[in-house]
Amino acid sequence: RNAYKGLARGTPILSRDSLRTNVERYKWLQSNTAFSQKIPAVLISSPLRTLSTPMAVLIGWLSVAGAFAALWYSLLTSKLTIPGVEADSLLVVGLPIITLALLGVYAVFTIGYRVANFNDTPKAAEELQKEIEEARRELRSKGVDVGK
Repeated sequence: RNAYKGLARGTPILSRDSLRTNVERYKWLQSNTAFSQKIPAVLISSPLRTLSTPMAVLIGWLSVAGAFAALWYSLLTSKLTIPGVEADSLLVVGLPIITLALLGVYAVFTIGYRVANFNDTPKAAEELQKEIEEARRELRSKGVDVGK
């Protein structure tokens, strides 16, 4: 556990260390026999890892939503005027609904794109099948009927 010091959840990976130090840490973790599971390099050396924590993503979404709400409210109450756009126009009143619809379309296309480009990993499938067979053997040895 001491080797994970500085790698705890929520702590920035590149807080005060240089990239070289993180690469050295990664090589040490990979070569140390105490770690049965290999750690991906991206968890140690990626500067973007600190920006993709759930709280950072939440703050980003809330910031965008707050800016949008402030802009929409100022348009709706005529505190901000755009030439040719009335405060009670259908565009201003329906702007939140239009925005939600566009976000929905974006979400559908993003999911479709990621499903279409999903990587096939036969090695992981074989490993999973071996683990399933091992679990079945273990359950059978304990007297549990697991079917096939």
